[in-house]
Order: sequence, then structure tokens, then C-alpha cells
Amino acid sequence: MPRPIDAVRLLELMLADQPAMPHAQCRGRAPLFDSHIDGETSEQRLNRHTQARKLCQQCDHRIECSQSIGGFRAGRDTTPPARPGRPNKEAAA
Repeated sequence: MPRPIDAVRLLELMLADQPAMPHAQCRGRAPLFDSHIDGETSEQRLNRHTQARKLCQQCDHRIECSQSIGGFRAGRDTTPPARPGRPNKEAAA
């Protein structure tokens, strides 16, 4: 039976082929790019993502970034939309 892989090793494997981008505008500003922050309003999220997009537009690493993994990248939120729940029986009737 194969032994389980630890979380740190799994992240290393996932990020192994990702570009380093040491001078990217987003470095050190990860919360701007989070898809969701608990307790924030829709307006706060929109403002935060607007700031993130502006940083991306000024960044020399847009092309490399657009080819990498993750939610908000190259000025776009690539998080898949939430799947709607199944309708209840009354709504389906």
C-alpha cells in the first residue's frame, strides 16, 4: 500500500512547474486575490478584485501568470462558478 503524501510535499509537486515570477506585482499581496474572504460584502470583494486587476494590468508577468494554476490570476477570477443546488420538489413540479 503506498504511503500517504504529506500536504507540504503535495504543494511542492503541484508548484514544481510553476514560474517563480519574483518581481510580480502580486507578491506579498495574496489577500487581494482571494476569491472569498469571510465577512466581506459584495462591494468590498468587488473593490478588492478591482485593485487586484489594476496590479495585474501593470505587471510584466501577465502571460506567465495566465498559464499558472489558481483562482485569481492575470487579472481574472478563474474560480469556477458555484453550482446551483438541486431544486426542491415543489419548484420542480
